Amino acid sequence: MAFAGIAISPVEEDYIASVSLVSDHDGSIIGTKTSSSSPLSSLTKTIEGLISDIREIKLNACGLSISSALDAGRNYDLHKALESLETSAPRVNPTLMHGEAYTIAHLEKEEEIRVLFVDFISPNQFSATFYQGNNDDGKRATTIIHEEKVDLSAISKSTAGSAPNTLKAFKGAISSRRSEQPVQRIIVNNLPSEANFATDVEAEIAAEYPGISIVKITPERVAEAAALSLYAKSLLAPEGRILAQYGMPLPVSIASPTGSIITLVPSGYRIPCDQYVTLTNSKDDQESATIRILLGNHPLAKDNLERAVVTFNDLKPLPKGEARIRVHIKVSHLDGWRDAATITVSQDGGPTKSYLFPRLLAGLPDNADDEYIVSNKKEDNYVQYSDEVVGELSE
Repeated sequence: MAFAGIAISPVEEDYIASVSLVSDHDGSIIGTKTSSSSPLSSLTKTIEGLISDIREIKLNACGLSISSALDAGRNYDLHKALESLETSAPRVNPTLMHGEAYTIAHLEKEEEIRVLFVDFISPNQFSATFYQGNNDDGKRATTIIHEEKVDLSAISKSTAGSAPNTLKAFKGAISSRRSEQPVQRIIVNNLPSEANFATDVEAEIAAEYPGISIVKITPERVAEAAALSLYAKSLLAPEGRILAQYGMPLPVSIASPTGSIITLVPSGYRIPCDQYVTLTNSKDDQESATIRILLGNHPLAKDNLERAVVTFNDLKPLPKGEARIRVHIKVSHLDGWRDAATITVSQDGGPTKSYLFPRLLAGLPDNADDEYIVSNKKEDNYVQYSDEVVGELSE
């Protein structure tokens, strides 16, 4: 089964429709297809055809994202036309804003990030929005720090034309929080089709925020994000119900560069689980770390059950043994989260990223207790870890 994301954008009097399917098993992209459609009456058939072209598959739900560049009249007509859309999903969830679907959905994978979102809402209006995004136990939270909307039609035209004044207004809007709220990502939606103006816009952004990459929204990206949003929501537990405590089915460990294990969650640990270890770099100027998550407490990593591999990039280069890299695992006691784990990796003075593994503790073999637990291992019960370094990580 899968989740479908549908993104619709106008191109003059025509429409571009993108459809993306995301696996409900692990959130991976099954496929993405795009096509143009005109007239409006054929749009639903175009979308249904794109879904069928990707894969004949049953859908859990569909997310719909419509470009904000559409005026009110066309937006209404589009919604009416889509009422006849037939999919195997029980419902189609509308997403009110277009580019924001990409922006907010992709904050899922970040621990904390500030985003400048530039949206050319119409030929005569654009907005610059500064977002603060956080990820708290797998739940996304976003806050608008500051937003400016500029009406280009109200800007007086110079004798040389409107472009100089328009770019001046654009520069003022995107730089209004540059020193107060540094951004780590810049996303541009509905970039004007006029080649010269689009180039000038990108040049202004690059001048104000050197070294920060610019992500340009495309219908394909929005369709993927709309599907990923539904996948992320499906992982959230129902509100209110709390399960009684239960034990971790197997200890959790990490493979060391030497092939031994570093215990992360010891045997007999109760859930809710909130545990971490502090590790270091195994080489000078190491820029990445590989964290192999294992289930089991056998002394050799190869004798345990590998469940996930995390590649943690952009480490701050330091001499061997000087980096402080914390691997933090959380498993909730809320109904619906029994098999899921959030693993956060962070470096002191460096990056932080969170990874959600919905099935880390699911589908274990019946003899898992016998096969992957060393019953006579010392101190199998609760262990309180400090910030003392307990092992190394390989590249």
